[in-house]
Amino acid sequence: MTCKVLRTIEQNKMLDGVRSVCVGVSGGADSICLLDILLQLQDRFGYTLQVVHVNHGLRGEEAERDAAFVQAFCEDRGVLFHLVKADVASLAKTQKCSIEACGRAVRYQAFESIFCDAIAVAHTRTDSMETALFNLFRGSSLRGAAGIPAKRGKVIRPLIDCTRSEVEAYLLEHGLTHVRDSSNSSNEYSRNFIRNRVLEPARSRFPAVEDAFARFRNEALQIIDFMDLYADSLLKEAYTEDGHQAEVLLSAHPAVLHAALRILLDDFMEKQPEQKHILLCEEALRNGNDRVSIGTNLFFTVRQGLAYLESDEAIAPFSAEVMGLPVQIETPFGRYRFRLIQKDQFKQHAKRDLLDISAASGLLLRNRKAGDRFCFDPAGHSKTLKKLMNEKKIPSHTRDRLAVLCCGNSVAWVETIGASAAFRIKDGTQTALLIETERKRNNVI
Repeated sequence: MTCKVLRTIEQNKMLDGVRSVCVGVSGGADSICLLDILLQLQDRFGYTLQVVHVNHGLRGEEAERDAAFVQAFCEDRGVLFHLVKADVASLAKTQKCSIEACGRAVRYQAFESIFCDAIAVAHTRTDSMETALFNLFRGSSLRGAAGIPAKRGKVIRPLIDCTRSEVEAYLLEHGLTHVRDSSNSSNEYSRNFIRNRVLEPARSRFPAVEDAFARFRNEALQIIDFMDLYADSLLKEAYTEDGHQAEVLLSAHPAVLHAALRILLDDFMEKQPEQKHILLCEEALRNGNDRVSIGTNLFFTVRQGLAYLESDEAIAPFSAEVMGLPVQIETPFGRYRFRLIQKDQFKQHAKRDLLDISAASGLLLRNRKAGDRFCFDPAGHSKTLKKLMNEKKIPSHTRDRLAVLCCGNSVAWVETIGASAAFRIKDGTQTALLIETERKRNNVI
């Protein structure tokens, strides 16, 4: 099974350039299996491991038992352990969402609070099939019917090609114990209902159902990849500084248009866009002059032949000193990580996000200010940041949301543009400051 997981990791490039991994571990069979395999592969890939366990505050003493089990498992293996506690029932009530949705949001917030390059979660092929059915029952596109993606942003799923029965066999073979969540037997939760009342009876009549799903999933993903290539080309053709040309978008085949709209929405919505969001946006395009809500403070707008995303959130100024590396800085618009890397790692990262550390000190991260100038060549020639953003066709309604890194009175780096000439790495640079950006999804760029 380890070889199967390794093949999944390599095929999906899950650990390329990854030096630190945060693993979500509930203590159940899947997550214990994942952690054990990642420990085995640690020397091969050279990453560090941390574990996050979330107590949702729903199962009393049983939840405390699970946390103690995971903590002991980590301590026995020298893995850094983080415990996060939350009152999911109260949060769900306050936020007017289901306990399932709230619990998922709390888990991923906990994972993302850890400084790391990748977040590993233990979804299996069986989970993916359950999710596919859940999506189909609610009304889904082909993408939703394909189940859970192997990789999305920083989140990786190394067990996604393995079945739950393979996981259980692995634990038995390696003498590993795990805890059982009693709530998994309750059909009150939708996913449990699908697992217990739909899939279990189906397996008795169709023993190869998971293999059949795997074949469907692989073909669906190939079709999705193919459509995304056309969608990317469509978005490039339709792009202008102030939005995408509605006429160009509407000239495409509906399947390509839907794929393009999904790409547009995917980076900005807190959750993956659903088919209903895609259809709302298509209707707005066809209306020719419309504004539809597709999420909290997020709107798809069509005006004067252009389509764009906009947010009602106020643009808040921010400013933070970059002190003590590595360091992570939260802003209203995203998360920025600063760390030092050596010359042999330069090629693994975009050159524009590397700064010559010998020229950088007293750093301040903020949004742009009137009068900011950017040095664009070694001779010291500069232009205003406003003019540069015009030339780079950065939409005007997004510019104040971009981070600017200053060194004293000089602009050293601008998000999406890169390092200024005075701070770019040179042939003799041995150590560079790497800036990694993770935008918040509900901000329009």
